[in-house]
This record gives sequence, structure tokens and C-alpha cells, in this order.
Amino acid sequence: MIYFYGAVDAQIVPCVPSDKTVWCFGSDGIIKTNPTSKRLSLKIPSLTTTQRDASFTSPVDGLLIFNSTNIRLETSTSGVWDGIGGGGGGGGITSLGGLTTSAQLFTTGTSGTGFNISSSGSTHTFNLPVASAVNTGVVNTGAQTIAGAKTLSGASVLSGGATITCSGCVTDANVVDTLTISSGNINGTPVGATTPSTVAATALSSSGSNTFAALPSCSFGLVTGVGGLASCASNSGVVIGVQRFTVSGTYTPTAGMAYAIVYMVGAGGSGGGRVTTLVTQSTSSSGGAGGGVLTALLTAAQIGASQSITIGLGGAAAAIGGSGNPGGTTSVGALLSCTGGLGGLSSVVTGNTVLANGVSGGIPTVSTGTLIMSVNGQDSGFGSKNTISSGISYGGDSGGGSMFGHVAKGPPAISGTESASSVGHGSGTGSSGSSSHLFASAGAVSAAGSNGEVVIVEYR
Repeated sequence: MIYFYGAVDAQIVPCVPSDKTVWCFGSDGIIKTNPTSKRLSLKIPSLTTTQRDASFTSPVDGLLIFNSTNIRLETSTSGVWDGIGGGGGGGGITSLGGLTTSAQLFTTGTSGTGFNISSSGSTHTFNLPVASAVNTGVVNTGAQTIAGAKTLSGASVLSGGATITCSGCVTDANVVDTLTISSGNINGTPVGATTPSTVAATALSSSGSNTFAALPSCSFGLVTGVGGLASCASNSGVVIGVQRFTVSGTYTPTAGMAYAIVYMVGAGGSGGGRVTTLVTQSTSSSGGAGGGVLTALLTAAQIGASQSITIGLGGAAAAIGGSGNPGGTTSVGALLSCTGGLGGLSSVVTGNTVLANGVSGGIPTVSTGTLIMSVNGQDSGFGSKNTISSGISYGGDSGGGSMFGHVAKGPPAISGTESASSVGHGSGTGSSGSSSHLFASAGAVSAAGSNGEVVIVEYR
């Protein structure tokens, strides 16, 4: 063995040159007493880290010790102790992840919101969380909610009672290949084998493997009916808007409109004015006629970006003793039109003669579009033809009975009285006539007719 004189571990043995098994190392160098001996070893000072730092506060270069705390040889360089080997004198890693213990462990965990490595004590933990709405990580066999848009390319299969709840997200553009749903449902309804061409007429199965070869593009998403029928929310039959016009303006279709059904009526005419009469005279005027009525279908292409709406104005009130005025024409651009009803007439009755004929209603016309229903405006009623001796005269009824309104009855006038014209009830109706019976009357103007109207019901 070789002993160091003055060694700090107090392992001091006198150097005896006659000793055949010892090499001595002193201030005068190495003294070799038996160069052929096989029993040679070197005793290095053994210190704990605490002893090392207490003994060598500023170590010079080239010192060599055995650190019994870290189980390694250490040498000093530039005042710093560096390991040059582990237990048994071999080389190795002295620090990993900030840990310097001689024995270090590796394990796994699920902490954090993404992959991370946590080092503490003597253990390094590799964390891979379970994927969720906030974590990136492992997709496992349990129930999970995973955030972010996902694109599935190729043949994608959902099994085990898959549920797809989606509004407008299943479209031709989003389905690249084949979507297969086994024992699943869309928006809570079982789905099954179908294609766009049979989607509205094929009963869907709630079990087994059902394949969709590119689901149809649905503006309102998939809907289901009796027997589990699946289809797009109908592109012909779903009302997406109603626009009503009682004054002139511009019709701009609602976005997505495929076609519209238009209901419209022309304006009503005014009744005839009542003439001045003597006490020996009676008179009755006829009512104004109703505007034409029309229902028609227009496509989005026929309507275009917009159409001007013209609402016909009711016939202006007739002057005393004058004829009534016709109602104006209601139109949708140059596509559809309904003319107004004619104005009523006025007359004087003497003896047993009465003459105040009714007048004709307006006429509907379809220039572009599909006619559903058209009716000429209702003709007005005539003035009373009762004899003077009966004691009553009647003003003519107004025209205009339709889905938009109903007529105003002609008011009666008994002997010695007079009656006034009355307005119709609702759009497109005329005003009634008026009357007097054996009455000295100064005459009277009539009421005005009612304006027209347009109602447009839009469908996708």
C-alpha cells in the first residue's frame, strides 16, 4: 500500500524502507522497496462532502479525494470539485434534471395540461395528461370531451352508440370520404344506411352498420320524421321570412330564399257621390268595386336582388253628385299586378225608377311566375231599386270581399232621411254608396276606397 504522510483521514503509517509490501510517499517522493511485489495499492483520502468543504475552502488544482457522500472520485480544478467517477472508480452522470443523488428513479404520471417532466428528490416523473377540453394528451377508452376542430380523412368509423349533435356542420364539404355510424344517432334520432338521393324516403335503422356516402348539404342541418327518416330541413317548405307591404317600397329577399309565394290585392274604388234632391225625390248611388286578387309563386331567380313594390291607393272620395274614382294598381315590379276596382255611380230616382248600376272589380295579371290563384275584384252593388212608395232607398254595397277584407253594406234611408257612404273593411275594398228618400238633401261626398296590399311569404 502507499500511504500519504499527513493525510487528512489520519491514515498515517511510518515509511519503513525494509517493509517488502509497502510503498511510502513522503516529502522526498516515492520510495520503492520491492519493485517486483504484486501486492501494491493506493490509499486515497476518503472524505464526506461536508469534510471536504471544511478542509479545503479554496482547493488548489490537482487535489484528489474519494467523496464518500457521492461515492465517487473527485479532483479540484479552478477551485471547483469535479467528479471523475462513481462507486468503484467508474465514470458516470453526476447530475440529471437538477438532481444529484447517486440513485435516481423514473416514473409516469398525468399531472399538468400537456406533456411535462417533473424532477423532485430522487425521482423524475414523466407526465402525460388525459386529453380534455383544456388538456392535450392521451385519448383513452373513457368518456372524454376534446376541444378544437378535428378533421377526419379517409374512412372514419364511429361505433358503440356514437352520437352526433350538430347544427349545420355536416355538409358535403366537411365529409371527404365515407362516414359510417354504427348504432348511433344524429340530434338524438337513430340513423342508418342512406344516400342523398334516398335520404328523404328511406327508413333508418337504429342498429347495425349504416353508411352515408357523403351526407347532403343542409342549410338547416339534418332532421328526422316518423320511422326515423332523415333528410335536410326541407329546401322547399320551410318558411324563413314574411314581408308585408301596405305602402310602396322595395322588396329585398331574405338571404337563402329559394322561392316566395306572393299574395296581393289592388285598391278599392270609391262609391258614387249623392246628388242634391228635393223633398219629392229619392236617390241612391252604387258602391265602389274591389281590387283584383292574386296569388303567385316566384323563384329567387325571377325575383333577383330586389323588386319595387307599388301599393295602389284607394279611389278618392267622389264629389257631390259625381261618380266614384277607381282604385290604383298594386304591382310587384313588372312581374305581377292587380288593377283597382272602378268607382260607383250616382243617380236620381223619381217615381218608381231607380238607376245606379254596380261597377266592375280590378283584374289580376301574372307576367312572370307561376299562377296559383287569381280572382277579379268583386263588383259593387247597385243602388236600391225599391219603389218610392215602399218607403226605403238603399245605397249600393261596396265590392272587395276577399282574403284581405269584406264589403261595406249599403246603408238604407227611410222616408224623410238620408244615409252616408261607409268605408270597406280591409285592404282592396271599395266604399259603399249612399241614399236619401223623399228628402230635401244637399247631397254628399262618398268615402274613399281602401288601399291595396302585398304579402310575400319566403321559403328556403
